[in-house]
Amino acid sequence: LLPPPCLLPQVLRRGANVNDRDGLTDLSLLHFACKSGAAGVGNIDAAVNLVNSLLNKGADSELRCKWTNMNALHYAVFFDVPEIVDTLLEHKPSLLHTTCDEFDGGTALHIAASNVSIRATQILLQHGANCKVTDRNGHTPSTSSLATELRSRRATWPSDDSSAPVGCGGDGGEEREAQVAADAEVEEGEREEGGEEDKENAMEIEPAVMV
Repeated sequence: LLPPPCLLPQVLRRGANVNDRDGLTDLSLLHFACKSGAAGVGNIDAAVNLVNSLLNKGADSELRCKWTNMNALHYAVFFDVPEIVDTLLEHKPSLLHTTCDEFDGGTALHIAASNVSIRATQILLQHGANCKVTDRNGHTPSTSSLATELRSRRATWPSDDSSAPVGCGGDGGEEREAQVAADAEVEEGEREEGGEEDKENAMEIEPAVMV
């Protein structure tokens, strides 16, 4: 249970450290506060106030959970909490370029794309997120989103089913999956040459689920 902002000074005076972590999850107070702003989880106004209070008290926004390698921004993006994404980036703009091993070395924009966090994506782009940066697999945010969806759908198709969509089953599925991602990369480049496009369209697929 997170303390309300008005009680945070008392909690700290009683010996807690602003960067203390939970022994089981390895999440800090700031990590929990970022998650608590998610729709259906908690109250967004209270979550934003708590994040601001923690940052003002010296909470380290770069701390990472040892299990997920995610920092506060990564959690705010994953749970699609745009108000907290904006708060964190106003406090420390360099967070925008931090990568995460759990998402193949991708940036916060890769995480947003993979999880279809549309509102968080808009805030990241407003802060100057790089749409062309690649993860360890050579995927940009838009193609990493496609690859995630293909892997999810591929598991539902029999391995010998010739009717399976490209990259979703049968012999050579991985090669076809890679080709689809490569084709998407080419199409993305062609669209950029033609002019500015609404960035949300590239994200409109079923959300990935983090286990």
